[in-house]
Amino acid sequence: MRAFFTGLEAGSIDVFDDFGGAVTISAAQARTGSYSVHLNGVGHYVAVGLGSGADEELFLRIGLYYTGGPAAADRSFCTLYGTSDTLLSFMIRAADSVILIKRGTAVGALIASGGVVPLNAWCCIEIHVFIDNAVGVVQVRVDGAQVINFYGDTQIGAETMIRGVRWGAPESIVIGE
Repeated sequence: MRAFFTGLEAGSIDVFDDFGGAVTISAAQARTGSYSVHLNGVGHYVAVGLGSGADEELFLRIGLYYTGGPAAADRSFCTLYGTSDTLLSFMIRAADSVILIKRGTAVGALIASGGVVPLNAWCCIEIHVFIDNAVGVVQVRVDGAQVINFYGDTQIGAETMIRGVRWGAPESIVIGE
């Protein structure tokens, strides 16, 4: 089991292993700390590798400020990676802001959906994942209320180890402490 913690106390993206696009640190939109990371465009992301701490189970929590975007595009906010495969994609449906969980990439099989991410307001999203082809688990809470409780196949290909987490979206989101 792996519990992942990071923050933006230093006001820098140096806490992440990788980033792409116009990633900015903002003091104006902090959730509870002093800073947040602003991802405002297609392909903009921050990522962290779990290295030797890779495991098939992960607990994580993020503060998310979702600002929407074009009505036609569902938006990824969190993706879990293995060594060579995208394991799970967490998305927000454009039409109604419902959370979608897909096995693999954003075009993969939908395995669960539920809850609503508020528009233009901070929320706390907690995710618990166990990767397995029979007894996998995906649980999601929004502001403490459980909105998804999926048990079943969460595995794609042969990979079970979560080796990295990527936060990003095709449109504007803010992730903060």
